[in-house]
Amino acid sequence: MKLLFGSGLVFSLLCGQAQAQEEGMRGLSHLTIDTVLHASINYNARSCRLLMRRFTNDADIPFTDILLTRLVPALSDTFLIQYNPGPSDDPEFSIYRRKRDSLVELGSIGGLELSIPGTGFIFVSGHNDNMFNKRRQFSVTRAGLKEIQQPFYYVGLRSIAKNDIPIYGDTALAMKVLVLHKGSNVEVLLNRGDLYLLKTPYGIVGWTRIPDNGSGDTPIEGLFYAGD
Repeated sequence: MKLLFGSGLVFSLLCGQAQAQEEGMRGLSHLTIDTVLHASINYNARSCRLLMRRFTNDADIPFTDILLTRLVPALSDTFLIQYNPGPSDDPEFSIYRRKRDSLVELGSIGGLELSIPGTGFIFVSGHNDNMFNKRRQFSVTRAGLKEIQQPFYYVGLRSIAKNDIPIYGDTALAMKVLVLHKGSNVEVLLNRGDLYLLKTPYGIVGWTRIPDNGSGDTPIEGLFYAGD
């Protein structure tokens, strides 16, 4: 009973932290940065100063200094959020910490939509050098950015099988459950590495492997080649 109570307490604390972060996303202002690639940012207008300064570097890549903001409630540091579409349509957001009259880069995050609620965390989503709309979360410190590891990535894609797909009851792909036939409806639920959890029209779930072979051809419509 003590173990169950302890596990329940940890779960409650984690849920409470996640709920607080989700609630911090409410009421954010939305701004489109790139109308061609549909890149955008969600930000807390109360703690941000919009810049929208556009310039081009020596490689003729356009950059945008989007805004200055505080990202961590416990820190008085101000951060610059910058955007560029990349040399071959690989959009990314770069985060710099202002240090006196200079800027220190904390890191860059590839994606199409950046959300900065000012809670010490950054959220990013969008298909960019990945096979689906990957949603990620990063913590912000003076030292840099660190991705918060998830047990799986949520995919949430309802689609159609383009080929026959074997489905397994384990991640080792040793126990075949069934074969999802070409043309069948399918829902892609979760991802971890090259493993995907699928749900059939009958509600049967199981794993399959879909590697990124670089050809752009995947067995499920809507899963993309993870690259240009």
